[in-house]
Amino acid sequence: MKIIDRYILKNLLVYSFFVLLILTLLFSVFSFLEETEKIGTGEFELFDALVYASLRLIPNAYNVLVLSFLIGITIAIGNMSNNKELIILKNANISYFLISKKVVFFSFLTAFIFSIPLDYFSFSISEYANQYRANKLNLFYSDKLTQDIWFKNGNRIINIESLNGTELREISIFDVNNSSIKKIINSESGTINNNEIHINNAKVQDLKKKYPKNNLMNLEKLNKKISIEFNKEILHILEKKPENLSLAQLISFLYYSENQGMNKNYLSELYGRLLRPFLLVSMVILSLPQILNHDRVNSLSSRIFFGVIIGISAYFIIKFSVSLGVALDINPLLSNLFPVLLILSIGILLFNKRLASNE
Repeated sequence: MKIIDRYILKNLLVYSFFVLLILTLLFSVFSFLEETEKIGTGEFELFDALVYASLRLIPNAYNVLVLSFLIGITIAIGNMSNNKELIILKNANISYFLISKKVVFFSFLTAFIFSIPLDYFSFSISEYANQYRANKLNLFYSDKLTQDIWFKNGNRIINIESLNGTELREISIFDVNNSSIKKIINSESGTINNNEIHINNAKVQDLKKKYPKNNLMNLEKLNKKISIEFNKEILHILEKKPENLSLAQLISFLYYSENQGMNKNYLSELYGRLLRPFLLVSMVILSLPQILNHDRVNSLSSRIFFGVIIGISAYFIIKFSVSLGVALDINPLLSNLFPVLLILSIGILLFNKRLASNE
């Protein structure tokens, strides 16, 4: 790595991590102040509020990572511009385009590198923090979905109304063949044993079988247990909300979904996580034209402010577009990728226009 590359990277990292530290601590302070209202409830004391706020540090850092890097990078480039460093580099035959190219590359690289460990630790720590808080408040905590669980297993579609550890309640299994239901199996209870579901006292309705006239519902009671093989890991993923899953769990679900064609909410969350570095790049490129504006009427602080506001606005527009895509049942990859590409295209257009005016 060249000296100039190290210098630019150092500036980006210093300002980005400074902003990340400030925002993380700020949100943790807000968490602590919010929890102080619960002191005296159950066994929850001041020390517990401090512990909870401390445990929220890493999850808060993960949540504000992209915005922190955007603000830090914008301030770093603005500061270099104010110190005439960009002009010095330009006089040394290092164009604004080359400088911006390095900034974009380092933005992507740092977002990619730091997102992975933060994602890995964030969700497990967040779950532990919420469970700790609930125990002290004598409350029940669950990050699981409240609605039924539906999933596909081979030619079977399985619905589970309630899951508590290995205990299942109200199970319905639909055997499907050539887009038509062949058999329906219902049971009030069941258990999970390794990668099998054991169903007790099942009632079977075979839609292809002829029953006596006195059996109008075509029901056949089976007093023996039925064992059905399935992927246990996927079931425990499906019982959680997608935003409460780590990237590794979501990737596991992607493999399952590609083979079974399942829930789009999980895929949308996964694609959003994978596109975080590209999201930062699109926001940075959109902000750069404002920072590189050498109009003497606008001060450095105003250029940085508007650059940050433009980037943050792009962030919320993308988030809104993704939510709208989920609501309208648009392909998850398309609903996540299209707004990022749109913001990126607008940013590149404005950036080229700014470069032309600075020549």
